[in-house]
Amino acid sequence: MDRISWKEKKHLNDRLLGIEDVEYICMQFDIGKLKYIHGHIKNTVNINILTETEKGKYIIKFSYIDEHQLINIVEAIKTLKENGIPALLPLQTINNQHYIKLKNYRIQVTPFIVGHSFNRNPKQMFSSGEVLKKMHDVLSDYDKIPVPRSSVYPSTEVLNKGITRLELIKHNFNKEKILLIYRLYDEIQKGWNDKEKELPHTVIHGDWHERNQLFTKEGTVCCVFDFDYIQRKERLFDIAYALWNFLNRSQMKIFAEPFMQGYGLLEEQEIAALQLAIARVSFFFLCTASLNEKPINEMDRQLREQVPFLEYILSKDGQKRIGELCYAFKR
Repeated sequence: MDRISWKEKKHLNDRLLGIEDVEYICMQFDIGKLKYIHGHIKNTVNINILTETEKGKYIIKFSYIDEHQLINIVEAIKTLKENGIPALLPLQTINNQHYIKLKNYRIQVTPFIVGHSFNRNPKQMFSSGEVLKKMHDVLSDYDKIPVPRSSVYPSTEVLNKGITRLELIKHNFNKEKILLIYRLYDEIQKGWNDKEKELPHTVIHGDWHERNQLFTKEGTVCCVFDFDYIQRKERLFDIAYALWNFLNRSQMKIFAEPFMQGYGLLEEQEIAALQLAIARVSFFFLCTASLNEKPINEMDRQLREQVPFLEYILSKDGQKRIGELCYAFKR
């Protein structure tokens, strides 16, 4: 039986995993006898393997998330499902747990969900905004989620860490570029510190974009996944992250408006802070480039990608566009 390709087998062995490990996982989650390993799902933070058993297709997820975090994530997902939000809940094991420990990993299994990927349909992004708003409302009083070890949330701590590391490598860059980073940091952080305390908080998804959702043929969100970054923060972050994702990519700009139409009206203090919230997302990737394994190459890339966007979003034109988006729900 050709259960696994040579390339995929090497991928598994590199991480001290083997066919027998996958068979053991299938047994622990009672998903039937292993038939095939279809391959590694690319463009994901964790290792995700698509497998097929006699009972169907499943995604096996290998992560380093600690047990306390995993348990709380599962409880949050249960709450979402109970309130009609199509969040993907990991299966239970034969011991009624939602994960197992194997070697250095925490392992979860989910059914393989049949749905449509993002296909540039504005209805999909309208539904995405609606579902995000409902998720924020459902979890607004939920306070059991600890801060994850890593995320794309631009905390003051991680930004300061990036700036500190930049000091050690700044001699590799043009002096004007370094001064620009410092200026942007001061401008963004000062403005944000004046506004963040008034913002409403909830449990945020932490990585809300079109690739973490599946859709029906009609364009409605039918599955939300990748909850590894959830934490209790200002709900504006999820909105800012989604808008940064759209506005920073020319071919995606048109989807910012239907997304905001779906989400609906923000509170006044959120509208006032949205420009800086989007800028903080962009600056996070620029600032933390210094923490990369190859900081010089990554910093060069982020300077090219993020600086033009930061200059735009912090300009009067950027402010005007954000104002239009905040009231897109009326159109």
